[in-house]
Amino acid sequence: MNSPLISIVVAVFNGAQTIQKCIDSIQSQDFKNFELIVIDGESTDSTCEILHRNKNIIKYMISESDRGIADAWNKGISQAKGEWIYFLGADDYLWDSGVLSAAAKELQKNSSNALVVYGKVAVVNEEYQEIVRAGKPWHQISDGFKGLMLLPHQGIFHHYTLFKTYGHFDEQFRIVADYEFLLRYLKSNKAIFLSNLTVSGMLHGGISSQADGSLRLLREVRQAQKKCGLNMPHPNWILAMMRVRFRLLLTSLLGEQLTYKILDQIRALVRQPRFWTKL
Repeated sequence: MNSPLISIVVAVFNGAQTIQKCIDSIQSQDFKNFELIVIDGESTDSTCEILHRNKNIIKYMISESDRGIADAWNKGISQAKGEWIYFLGADDYLWDSGVLSAAAKELQKNSSNALVVYGKVAVVNEEYQEIVRAGKPWHQISDGFKGLMLLPHQGIFHHYTLFKTYGHFDEQFRIVADYEFLLRYLKSNKAIFLSNLTVSGMLHGGISSQADGSLRLLREVRQAQKKCGLNMPHPNWILAMMRVRFRLLLTSLLGEQLTYKILDQIRALVRQPRFWTKL
């Protein structure tokens, strides 16, 4: 009875291929003090049919057009009753059945220390094979966070007072609304890292998986930083921009597959695991 209520917000649009796996991972949790809120962007595939088949586990559901992911998340926040709010992608899933119970113990201990608590996220390919495990201790990334989104969003638990104090997601950001929102708080506060907890599996893809999409993402990151008063580009951001432009150049000259091999050879030189050739 002392365990905190966790609100899980899932925003989905035409997610028929993955939404059942997402819901199953929530339903299988051995921790039951949660509420599931699903915001559907008026899907045109069979997503809504799947959601209705799972209505026994869904506390609140709506299907209507929206203005993007930030708008959908904000709708979810307005319905959330939990002490902690967690956003899970419709393409993603909780890593195992003990995620919420392990998280709840830590959230209960840390509720007075921080408003942002996060664990690791396993990035997986379309066969659900792990590519890389994302998430590092806050003391290692606190400065770098001012230049890039270094927190795995699908691994973050947000205390409800965060939204009361700092507002909701800014809908002008189409790609990095999560980063801009967290930057408002974390540019001058700390987050707590749960080193032993892998929160979710995240399907690799989306706009940042393509080099031109990464360029748009990084440009929006700079807009977010300027909005939060960080007017000078951080070295991490500059380096990331250089990497993306190098990737674009290689792809135009050599093609995608050979570029991926070269990029992983470079990663090996700096003792990082393969990434691009595991997609």
